[in-house]
Amino acid sequence: MAMVNQNETRDDLLEVAEAGIHLPQPTDTSLGASHEDHDHDDEHHDHEHGFELVEVLRVVFVALAAIAVWFHLWEPFNRVSVIGLVATLIGG
Repeated sequence: MAMVNQNETRDDLLEVAEAGIHLPQPTDTSLGASHEDHDHDDEHHDHEHGFELVEVLRVVFVALAAIAVWFHLWEPFNRVSVIGLVATLIGG
């Protein structure tokens, strides 16, 4: 781990302040910016929701498949669990 001399860091900051250089302010909402400060033109940052219906259904399917495998509800082959294999392919 590299050691940083705090005096050099302070001197660097003083040089920046004396030169009149203004650093950009952070725009993250967790750092205090409000929702109105964001650009609404960004296509990738449209109103994102926590869960989509497809994702919830996939998680429920995998959970039900895990229960089915646990209780050995349907296993036509001795060495391979068909339900477990299908759940892994869909849930993975």
